[in-house]
Amino acid sequence: MIPFLFLAIESESDREFMTYLFECYSRLMYYKIRRVIRDPWAVDDILQTTAEKLIHKIHILRQLDQKRLTNYVATAARNNAYIYLRDNDTDFLELDNVDITDTQDVETTVFHQEDIDHLCDMWDMLSEKSKYLLNSRYILGLTTKEIASELKMKPESVRMALTRARREAYHLMQR
Repeated sequence: MIPFLFLAIESESDREFMTYLFECYSRLMYYKIRRVIRDPWAVDDILQTTAEKLIHKIHILRQLDQKRLTNYVATAARNNAYIYLRDNDTDFLELDNVDITDTQDVETTVFHQEDIDHLCDMWDMLSEKSKYLLNSRYILGLTTKEIASELKMKPESVRMALTRARREAYHLMQR
């Protein structure tokens, strides 16, 4: 169900954009919130709150590519769930800091969430270099040239190091 608060948006194009965004990402937002909150009434409230907060960020959301938009929406939903817990004096676990979305399709993103959760569980077992490389490339979105300049390496060496880091993560996930 599309939130009624979208009707208050003055611009027709913004209203259509938010409706489209909500239709595409509501399942993902619900999933992220549900992983933190078990109360179905609270989940619906947090989903509405997230939609309301996203309305104020339309100018940012319009500029993001599909991958970053998916991460932005998922992170907003998860963070609002944690804010709800904090405001209601509920104990909660730390945020999982890894949110790698390597797909273009939202449905596929949801299906791969178990793999992402598994990667989060084994993240601390990765070497520091692998964590740095994977974080720089896939979370921060740096190019191999940018990473190479930071590490004072050749871009070809960074690509090989990224391959090794991905392989290390894959082998840890297979255990």
